[in-house]
Formats: sequence, structure tokens, C-alpha cells
Amino acid sequence: GLAWWNYASGETEEAITLFGEIVDDRRAVGDADIVVRYANETADAIKDNDAKEVFLDRFDRASGRIGNGWAFDQGFGPLADLSEGQVEISGIQDRGGRTRVFRSLPPDRFIAFSAEITVSAEAKGTRVGLFIAAERVRSGGATEVQSEITISRSRDGDLQVRVLKAATDEESVQRTVNGPAWPIGEPINVAIERNGDDLDASFTVYVDGEPVASGLEADRLTASRTPVNFGVFTEGESGRRAALTFDNVRVVRRK
Repeated sequence: GLAWWNYASGETEEAITLFGEIVDDRRAVGDADIVVRYANETADAIKDNDAKEVFLDRFDRASGRIGNGWAFDQGFGPLADLSEGQVEISGIQDRGGRTRVFRSLPPDRFIAFSAEITVSAEAKGTRVGLFIAAERVRSGGATEVQSEITISRSRDGDLQVRVLKAATDEESVQRTVNGPAWPIGEPINVAIERNGDDLDASFTVYVDGEPVASGLEADRLTASRTPVNFGVFTEGESGRRAALTFDNVRVVRRK
């Protein structure tokens, strides 16, 4: 009771100390004791939570350049700008390719990324979704994806997940998964979350708060020596129109 009160009051270190005292007081009982297990597990959970921080971006700033640490890839027709409190990606695909807006973090700091995405009616023939990727820049400046996980709405409206384990992964395909409908013209929350630590980590993807695929493994995402990129993308064939907005971004990362 007192330990939890201290934690709720923002006294994290005192709470951990008090849970430690509970363990010490019951040391003779052994680690199998339910109270000892509870105290140890709770203290570990508090330490883990205290090591995290949350970055929020509601894009409530002047229209124009996105800024605030966001990067973007464009050059296939659609352009990305900040408009009326949200990021807008729109335009005609003049060639096949992916337009994306993203952030970067060292792989061991990334925990989760989510955004509310609205796909406009005129973009029915394009793919829209979230991604996290380990990449490298090749000679000449071209970017090569080494490993990637995506959750997207296909041109036909299906929910699809793709796991690319390596640049030469010939088995990587778009896999249709069950989950909530991803409607046209309405915002929907989409998320990617890392589970576990270091090289044993896997990923879960969510749509409208519901996990639609879990246990997704891509070793190069967790073992990458360079930062991973994560964000929102759209892609389609030449002549297709991209038209989407996203806002209410939430990034959970290690301090």
C-alpha cells in the first residue's frame, strides 16, 4: 500500500526501495512466496516504465513544412506537407514508388509508434500504412531496405502485413490478416509495437486498438547498428492518386 502510494505520488525511487524492503523482510520465506514474487515483479515493472518516455505530435502548428524532427521521402509525385493541424500526403503517382514521412531512433530505444490515419476516397487504388525498417545507403545515395515490417490497407481495402527479414528475402509477401475494417474517409489508429528486449524482440501490429498480427520477427530490425526508420507511407502504380492525412502521433521510446 505505502509503496504504491509513493509510486502514484511520483516518488519512484522510494517505491522501489519499499518493495525491496518487503522482499528483505520475507527473505526467510523464499522467492516462491507470492508476496515476494509480487514485490519483485512490481519493482521490475516500475523500473521498466520509468526508463520510458513518450513523444506526442498533434501537429498543432502553422501549415507548411512538417518540421519537429520528421523526415520524408518523396519524388514519385505525391508531396507531404503540414495542413490544418495534420500531415497531408497527396498527388498523382508519376511512377511507382513509396512516399513516406518518418522518424528515426536507435533500434534499442524504439518501443512503439502509432498514428491516426485517414484515407480519402480518391486514394482507393493505393496502399497506405505504417512501417519500421532497417536501411542502408548504398554508393550513389540510393537507400536499400535491409529489413522491414509493414501494416497497411491494400488497394482493395484488405488489412495486410509484410515482414521482410533480409534484403534478399524471396518469401516476403503481403499477408492478409483478420481485423477491424479500415474505412475510407474516417480516421483509424494504427500502431507497431516492439515486445521483448534486444535480440529476442518481436513486433505486434494493431488496427483500431486490436492486435492483428503478433510475434513478427525480423532480426535485422533489432540487431541493426544504424537507427531504424518508422512512419507512415503510401505507394501505388503510376497514375494513381495518393490522398491521406495523419495526426495524433505517439512514440514510446527508451530514455
